[in-house]
Amino acid sequence: MKKMIMTLCCAVLLPTSLASAQQIPDWAYRAADKLMNSDLLADKNISRDDLAAFLAEEDNTTTDGSQNELSEQEKIHRIAEILVNEKNLPLRNTPVPVNDGTAGTAALPKIPLPSANSPADVPPGTAKAGIPPLYQRFNELAPAWIYEPFARLNNAGLISPDDAKTLSTGNLTRREAAILTSRAYNLYRRNTLYSAPSHANGQRPNADTQSQYNDIESLMNEFTVEIQALGYGTGKTAATGKTTTNIDRSLKIGGEVRYNTMANSSSNPKYNWHDQRVRTRIYMDKPLTDIWTFHGMLESDKTFSNSENNKYYTNDKDGSISLDRYYISGQTTLFNVPVDVEAGATSAYLGDGNILDADFKGVKVSTHGSDQNDDSTLYSAGYGKVNDTEKMLYTEIQHKTEQNTDYLAGFYRWDNYGTPTTIYSLGAKYYINNYTLGGIYFKANKDDTSGASNGYVLSAIYGYNRSWVPGTYEIATHYYDMAGTTYIDHTMSGLGSYMNGFKGFGAGWYYTLLPNVVLGIEYYDLKDKTSKDQVKTWWGQISYGF
Repeated sequence: MKKMIMTLCCAVLLPTSLASAQQIPDWAYRAADKLMNSDLLADKNISRDDLAAFLAEEDNTTTDGSQNELSEQEKIHRIAEILVNEKNLPLRNTPVPVNDGTAGTAALPKIPLPSANSPADVPPGTAKAGIPPLYQRFNELAPAWIYEPFARLNNAGLISPDDAKTLSTGNLTRREAAILTSRAYNLYRRNTLYSAPSHANGQRPNADTQSQYNDIESLMNEFTVEIQALGYGTGKTAATGKTTTNIDRSLKIGGEVRYNTMANSSSNPKYNWHDQRVRTRIYMDKPLTDIWTFHGMLESDKTFSNSENNKYYTNDKDGSISLDRYYISGQTTLFNVPVDVEAGATSAYLGDGNILDADFKGVKVSTHGSDQNDDSTLYSAGYGKVNDTEKMLYTEIQHKTEQNTDYLAGFYRWDNYGTPTTIYSLGAKYYINNYTLGGIYFKANKDDTSGASNGYVLSAIYGYNRSWVPGTYEIATHYYDMAGTTYIDHTMSGLGSYMNGFKGFGAGWYYTLLPNVVLGIEYYDLKDKTSKDQVKTWWGQISYGF
């Protein structure tokens, strides 16, 4: 091995007679090609034949001098590891676990050291004889600060249950942390590419996506060497998209098909109806430049019920295909502050979905401010139209603390069909283990017909349903007391949005049966605050995302 290291690092060319003295195996040529295309060789002028011959000569010697029967891939892996360790460069061409975002079923194994001695007795910052520097780096404990962003990524469903067990030990090595980072990044990319949600309430709020982006980027920056050494080919530039390779600008297609059934019971025929329907969505994403992307969504919503009263729920688009969303997204800079932008027919999720979870035509912007290292506060604003015709202006501030608590404050102004209405919101969420506890208060400048102008929602959620991980689930309960002027189009599957103010409770359960196949059941018991009508709703669904 020393001969190989000296040859490559000192640029000593091998005699050509070596190549002719033996038959060089194909694997050695493939290994030579990989190494010559990397940054691992000190001598860029060494010939392919000479390098392949040298690799073939040295392939059967282990660190202890014994012979072995390594496979072709193991030979390439070993030689490349030695080269990179001696030069202290990221390893870019070694065989690695499949980079498909999936997770194993056991704790992540540590890389075995090529020495019987444990690195535990090596003073920090020093290299022990016989242990290559990258091996030591792999097995060092990861810094303590990483557990906070990993916890948030776990809450967001970007860490698999098995990996979460490894994470909970609190003693990740740098290699383990790098693998978890890459897997979280893969799932983040998958989720944000098509925005195909597992819930009935549509896309996740932009604040969540932005927070995940920043957490993954900070982890990428910390574990750049390990991620590249493991062969993921991403490193710190992966989360930003500023890679040196050409960006794939081909059209991406995804979608979701959902069947749902709905049963309402009330003494008022207005609410006493049933419905069954299939909703199909096709998502399209087409990068236009390195930072701007066009998005579209085709939707068809077809009912299979004949009840006369369910026309209150359906609309004139029933059974037709429409282009419901078409917008561009990207990033620009305003007053030296990076700003994310969406413009066109998009969607909005405001007041944690309690004020609006529906289509929004206009412009939305969001930013964490000028300090890119501080993602604790997200500022967002938008101006456009809701319900096709009503102008709206909003701004929200969301703040994360280091004590597992999020805060939300918002201002929302909309035309409300000739009665301009302003709504204010103030809320918080607290995360403890697998529970999420929340509360949000609303105040409007107008009274509804019952004389009320304020409201609140309390929530308790256990678990987190991950549409791509079978067996994951969540159970959610909510209590509502909302004036009719404090919401525009509520996120619930119950009939609150059709009432003039409502109070009552709702509960739901979502379970991932197969990858991207989600079952859901919800129940609501609500009272119209104006008419006093009591309405009970059962909602069931099965959805498939692709």
